[in-house]
Amino acid sequence: MPSENVLDRFRLDGLTAIISGVGPVIGESVARAFAQVGANVVVSARTESKVMALAEDIRAGGGNALGVRADAASQADRERLVAAANDAFGPVHILFNNAAVGSIPIDQTIWDNGDDIWDRAVQVNLMGPYKLASCWSHR
Repeated sequence: MPSENVLDRFRLDGLTAIISGVGPVIGESVARAFAQVGANVVVSARTESKVMALAEDIRAGGGNALGVRADAASQADRERLVAAANDAFGPVHILFNNAAVGSIPIDQTIWDNGDDIWDRAVQVNLMGPYKLASCWSHR
């Protein structure tokens, strides 16, 4: 009896994934892994050169990828990200919300932060994933 490769159960062929916050560790690794198992990946971050280079590298390795510069705290950027994913690959099936900002400078305590730092952290880390999911679900 032929044995099935357990990794074949995790294939994402034909599915489309948006990965926000494709920094150099988790987001980038997830994007590469999703592409390796057949997903169309749409990578996003605030730095355009980063997302374009990552998307090109994934395509050079045989995957399907699109880079879209987007700030997770911006409603216009979130809507543009979802629209670009839909235009390129059709319906989005997976959201991997990885965008985040840190709020505490190394030489300060948590109590030294002003409202602007907290507001940015809430908008990116908490509201960003919720509102990106909302943009996606309404398509």
